[in-house]
Amino acid sequence: MRASRLVCAGCGAEPARDDPFPFACPNAGRGDDVDHVLRRELDLGAVEFPADDGEPNPFVRFRGLMHAYHAAREGGIADEDFVALVRALDERVAAVDGHGFRVTPFAAADGLGAGVWVKDETGNVSGSPTRRRGPTSRSRAAATRRSRPRSSRRRAGGGCASSCRSTRIPR
Repeated sequence: MRASRLVCAGCGAEPARDDPFPFACPNAGRGDDVDHVLRRELDLGAVEFPADDGEPNPFVRFRGLMHAYHAAREGGIADEDFVALVRALDERVAAVDGHGFRVTPFAAADGLGAGVWVKDETGNVSGSPTRRRGPTSRSRAAATRRSRPRSSRRRAGGGCASSCRSTRIPR
């Protein structure tokens, strides 16, 4: 197994490794009453949880755990180029929302009882955890654009488009 892969939780199918926009199970829509939802699987022997290096952008700090990063690296994108791509996307988000993505505060909420911890997403882009899906799909698409000849590209459809409509993929 590579560092990561996408696999359907319902049927076990995998999108083709070279599919630049693998946002749906290849067996979805066949009327088989199965929930064809893709999930990421990590090879825990091939990845390492990053140390806290003070990097505020979670898509940079935790890139080694992202399938988009692994696919970009397999496609020939250098680490520093992927980081630059993520930062460029984050700058576009910041231009629209006033700030980019930052690591979510996670702390004990003593007022709620012993042992209760809370993630406070309200300070994040649009105050929503769902907005975090957009950059991973956009970084995958942008990395694909940079690593494939123009003639073999196709446009992304659906998926997380609503969360990143204002984010244009940089060339």
